[in-house]
Amino acid sequence: ALEDVDLYVTIAKSLLAGVQLPPQLTSTDKLDAVWNAVLSEKLVNLPLFMKTARPIDFSQFTVRGHYTIERPDGTRPLASYFRCMMWLGRIDFILANPPVEWELSREDVRRMNLGALLLNELISMNPANSEGSEIDEIITTLVGESDNLTPAELSDIEQSLNILNADALFDDPTFDAFQTALKASSASGQKILSLLIQGREEPGSDPVELPISFMLFGQRFIIDSYIFSSVVYDRIVYQGGKVCRLMPNPLDAMFALGNDDALPLLKNELDNYHYSSQLASLRYLIDAYDADFWGKSLYNAWLQSIRCLNPAAVQDGSPLFVHTTAWHQQKLNTQLASWTQLRHDNLLYAKQSYTGIPICSFPHSYVEPYPAFFHQIATFAEKADQIFYTITADENIKQYFTHLKEVMFKLEVIAQKEIDRQVLSSEEMQFLQDMLFVSSGPCGEPPFWGWYADLFYDPDKGGARVANEQDYLVADVHTQPADCAGIIVGRVFHVGVGKINLGVFLADSPSNDFKPMAYVGPVMSYYEKITSDFERLTDEQWEASVESGDVPARP
Repeated sequence: ALEDVDLYVTIAKSLLAGVQLPPQLTSTDKLDAVWNAVLSEKLVNLPLFMKTARPIDFSQFTVRGHYTIERPDGTRPLASYFRCMMWLGRIDFILANPPVEWELSREDVRRMNLGALLLNELISMNPANSEGSEIDEIITTLVGESDNLTPAELSDIEQSLNILNADALFDDPTFDAFQTALKASSASGQKILSLLIQGREEPGSDPVELPISFMLFGQRFIIDSYIFSSVVYDRIVYQGGKVCRLMPNPLDAMFALGNDDALPLLKNELDNYHYSSQLASLRYLIDAYDADFWGKSLYNAWLQSIRCLNPAAVQDGSPLFVHTTAWHQQKLNTQLASWTQLRHDNLLYAKQSYTGIPICSFPHSYVEPYPAFFHQIATFAEKADQIFYTITADENIKQYFTHLKEVMFKLEVIAQKEIDRQVLSSEEMQFLQDMLFVSSGPCGEPPFWGWYADLFYDPDKGGARVANEQDYLVADVHTQPADCAGIIVGRVFHVGVGKINLGVFLADSPSNDFKPMAYVGPVMSYYEKITSDFERLTDEQWEASVESGDVPARP
């Protein structure tokens, strides 16, 4: 077990350093095998912390998202951090309920329990432990709680049994009591499946029980991953048998999050895979969440912002177009695209269940009639501002969230006025005209400036530069390891954002005596793509596909 801890720590340090470092206790051969497996970015069967080889999806170590950003010298400063945190967030010590097909002996399980306790002791003795706890608290506030047993939770169980050190687990009665306590603890269980294990096919069997795992910085529970995990094999039982639904549909998440317009689009899948009861239960569960849940993390706050665009949020007095099917589906598209961005920004931390020239002016502008959405984004910005203020973040970050909050509050007021058919003030009309403008060059061409451009965060030069860039993002959101025959196929579900489209909408103008007027504006594009052999797409690969037109048909 000591060698396991040494291997675990050495690999983490090596990934952060970007080079393989020498071990203290474990053999170089063992270290080489794990190091090469990580760098392979493939599915590898590896006897990690046990005698039996277990399948580990090292494709998750593919550096992606914003962690691929390069410096002028060609280096990627965040790549090492990404791989290190992926190791700390996904590589676990199985403490109880190991997958049946691994056929682990009692001593295999004891070995991993010993390793977990030794690692926890090592961390608790480290002078930097308080800094590690602070990092964990920050990630918890940003994304959510770890979906695994954490160091603090493991310590609590140890203390409840008066276990003073790992050696105590060599005593069989103590080890049995520890196993019982683990299985009884509400903090122990995982809710999202994120490793390769087999389902159960016995008639009338319950879904397979997830292992109790210990990780230092375990990836975080997110409700959309929980939704996905709940509507695929082996979570769907119909007429006593397991239904082989291998991929979720992002519309599952949208419906569970409250958008009824997603349901008709799911009809074929609901008919084919018979998971209506699971989806209805998820919707009931999420509808019951109160403000405390949606305010627990910035991730949840963003999801709540998306929920504010659900059809039920449309108020009386809204223009006719917001009641049309086309508009509802456009809003659903917006939700999916925004959710893709959210997943992209949290690829590392969120647990995957296996997207003086005449200036341009806007003489008439129309703010989409969703005041609750703008209010929620303002709340998100206010919460973020408080968080980054307490951790003495860069001044640019503080200014960004202050600006975001101020803009959203103004848009909330304007949107409500439009619904109530109140005339906008001259200050409000001027504010809308300052949305985007150019300081030089032909009207309508970049670079753009204005408060809208500043909504794009840029730590160096302000939002204008980022606003003029293409923003093609891709995020892998679910992994299907095998087909229904159990053959490894490594299919990975990606969601992506492509080129901005142009939308034309008719509404009564609040700046022109509420006369009908056609407005044009940007509409996001959303794509879905499934790869095989555990291929995980980076933003750069996706951008090349978008630019070349080699993208799948839009859903």
